[in-house]
Parts: sequence; structure tokens; C-alpha cells
Amino acid sequence: MTGLLLAFALGVFPGQGATQVVKVVVRDEGKPRPFIFQIRTKDDRRADVPWEYLPAESFSYFPSRLLTSPPGRIYTVRLPATGLKRYGQICARSEPTSKQPLPVDPSKVAPGGSSGFSVALALQSCMNLPTASK
Repeated sequence: MTGLLLAFALGVFPGQGATQVVKVVVRDEGKPRPFIFQIRTKDDRRADVPWEYLPAESFSYFPSRLLTSPPGRIYTVRLPATGLKRYGQICARSEPTSKQPLPVDPSKVAPGGSSGFSVALALQSCMNLPTASK
């Protein structure tokens, strides 16, 4: 299970000639899976200050079909012209493919005296956005 979490990687490279464009490499060692991009920002880098997530309509990316791959796919992301604060990150987030109710039946007890349960994990990997040079 830990191997899957570490395999989901994101690399950010500043775009050439434009400060609002970044190239992002998204890879996952498993089979291709859909994901979404999220951009989050805040003024203070302390851990107790919450991130503010920008609406998905405020940025664009190419190609439009978001799928991971073992060697990695390169996406071009155009950042919003407004809304970014001092610190920003771009995240790739992969949700579980299906959401099923927990298979727990209180009237049935599994051997050993415990009930069954299932766990679904979302994978998220974030990298800092490059800051504009002054």
C-alpha cells in the first residue's frame, strides 16, 4: 500500500518565457488512472494556516485528458492571472474509482469477533509553484 502512495509523483518546471505557465509531469507506477489538478495558495507558509483552493475554472491545462502513466505524462498548466498569493502549489489528486458503502453487517460477526470494513484512499501529490523573479 505504501508503494502506491510514493509512486504518485509530480514535478513542476517553470515555463519558458511566461511566468503564468508551468509544465507538470504526473506519473503513477500502477495502471493509468484519472486525476484532477488543484491549485492552492496562501500568504503565510506556517503549517497551521489553511490552504485556499482556487476554482477549477480559474486555470487551464493541456492536454485535456488527465491520465497518469508509469513513465509520466507532461501537462502544460496556465495559472490564473489573479488569485495567487505569496505561496502556491499545484496538486495532482486521484480519487478512488468507485465509492461503495462499507460492507458491515452488525448481525454477522466475523471469525475472531470483529466486523469487516473497507478503506478507500485518495492520492494527492503537490509541488510548490515557481515564484516570479523580481
